[in-house]
Amino acid sequence: MTKGLKNAIAFHHRRSPRLIAKASLSAKETTVKPKYATTERNSLPSIREKHYLSENYDIVIGVDEAGRGPLAGPVVSASFAINRNSEKIKEVNDSKRISEQQRESLFAQLTSDSTARYTVNVTSREVIDEINILQATMESMKNSVAELLSKENGKKAVVLIDGNKIPSGILAACECIVRGDSKEYCIAAASIIAKVTRDRIMIECGKKYPKYGFDEHKGYGTVKHLAAIKEHGPCPEHRKSFKPLRKD
Repeated sequence: MTKGLKNAIAFHHRRSPRLIAKASLSAKETTVKPKYATTERNSLPSIREKHYLSENYDIVIGVDEAGRGPLAGPVVSASFAINRNSEKIKEVNDSKRISEQQRESLFAQLTSDSTARYTVNVTSREVIDEINILQATMESMKNSVAELLSKENGKKAVVLIDGNKIPSGILAACECIVRGDSKEYCIAAASIIAKVTRDRIMIECGKKYPKYGFDEHKGYGTVKHLAAIKEHGPCPEHRKSFKPLRKD
């Protein structure tokens, strides 16, 4: 586990109520290798990436989130940037299409690459309940992108966002792509980083609240999870604005 991820998890668990737990992970900026690796090594078409890099954009940033649907825990967004010199990992794909073991392996490769540029934003359960999951997700994505753009200051950037909505306030050209994590390499990479980060946070939640099985279902509404809520009631990590926890 990287030092940055440990800090993100630790910060999530010691936050005060109604606080946005924002933890950013970023690789060191280094000189990239002079070789241009095409998407031929990777199975994703990455049509929009190719287009924007051919249009003289310096970087293309992919953005994805993990954790919109669960009944508990934070929502996590990640941003991942590529440029003309980026080398792509063959196995990178939509995080939902690969196994947990593959995600962990790819996460390690993506985040340990000295040329990688990425950030992660963690937005707490309290904020989700306060402003709703859609707005919390948009805020999380915007903050993740803003952090990465600040580290790539002066570079001409375009942001590719998974889904059909563009968060307001992003200071760069944007395009949303439905099922973008299965089409564009940079979004797929972001999806893996977001998913692994959130899964690790929920494993820690499971240690703190062992009655609910967070380490198994990561907060999703499984039969076992719903039964645990019925038996024990909600814990502090449960989203009180979500059914069946919401009191209408």
